[in-house]
Parts: sequence; structure tokens; C-alpha cells
Amino acid sequence: ATCGTLLVSLTDADGDFLSYSVDVVSLSLETANGRTVEALPVRQRVDFAELVDLTELVTAATIPNGAYVGASITLDYANADVSVEVNGAPVAATVVDGTGAALGVVTLDIQLDNRNHVTIAPGIPALLQLDFDLAASHDVDVTATPAIAIAQPFVVATIMPVEDKDLRVRGPLVSTSTASNSYVVTVKPFYSTSTSQGDFTVHVNSATSYEIDGTA
Repeated sequence: ATCGTLLVSLTDADGDFLSYSVDVVSLSLETANGRTVEALPVRQRVDFAELVDLTELVTAATIPNGAYVGASITLDYANADVSVEVNGAPVAATVVDGTGAALGVVTLDIQLDNRNHVTIAPGIPALLQLDFDLAASHDVDVTATPAIAIAQPFVVATIMPVEDKDLRVRGPLVSTSTASNSYVVTVKPFYSTSTSQGDFTVHVNSATSYEIDGTA
């Protein structure tokens, strides 16, 4: 096979934002010779403030085999919905750059070190987990109305899952197999109902717990 599967998940380090919804427009990978491949089928609306305690799988993309040494992610702040907590109450916030100008479309480069390339090969899904550290990326002024979040956004990438966070996979059930103790879902991350981001196989065992129609 000339293509393999890349699993892309998003998470966030701890922060004080109550909401931080922006559009993730693009996620592209780059090989050593400069060839780029798009890994996100469609733009996604993501509330990074929801991802402090968990990681969301956003796509199971099929991309060409190879070693990818870098990546970039593009965020669109045009319709951002951001709020912070002030004296126990939610307050709307505007995200600006260092000059005070409202952020628009922002592209962040992701450089992977030589020992941690994203390697795509047949039959072995690769993981790229992106951590958008809101707390470290922003300086929030709550004395302004609306509040101002001065951003120097950056993303930390890893090919190993963050072990202290649950990985959430949303999507409708496609098939089950008692022979292989697995089931397949079509990935529809966050609150998407129309877009499909590839199929994902979940393997289970005797310790797996289920809740069906509200019953554990």
C-alpha cells in the first residue's frame, strides 16, 4: 500500500479560559524534501478550553507513506468565541497580537526533532498529538471591557499520547467484531454532525465498560 493512517488529536494545557473557540482551517505535514500533505479534510470548530482534561481525536486521515519532519496548523480567529473568568463570572475576551490588532488567520509552524518524525507506513497508524498551551500563549488583561487576551500562540507536538488524559473519539458505530474484540466508528469530532474524518478501530477487552441507553 502507498498510503497509511495518521491519527491527529488535539489537547490543551491548563489555563483560565472558560471558552476558546476558533476554527482550525488546515493541518499540513512536510517531508524533508519539502513536499506537503494536507491532513485535515475540512475545517473544524474547536473549543480548546474543553480539552484541558482530555484529548480529542479529530481525524484518522489517509496520507502517503513517508517520514514527515515538520507540520503547520492554521487557525482562523475571525469568528472566535473567547471568554475568561472574572470574579467567578464569565467575561467575553478579544484575542489580539502584540500590537493590539485583532487576530485573523494565524499559521503556526511545527518542527519535529530528528528522533521523532511522523512516520507513515502501511498497517501501523501514526499519532500526532498537538497541545495548544493557552495559559503559556496568552497574557490576559481583565481590566479592559471586553477583556483582552494578548496572544503569542504556540503548539507543542508529540508522537506519544499524553498518558494522564483520556482520549475521546466521537462518531457513529460502523461495525463490530466479536472475533477480533473490536468495533469501528466514523470519526466526527466535537459537535460535528455532517463531516466524516475517517474510520477508527477501537479494540476492547474484558475490562472495557459500556453505557448503553443510560445503563452501565
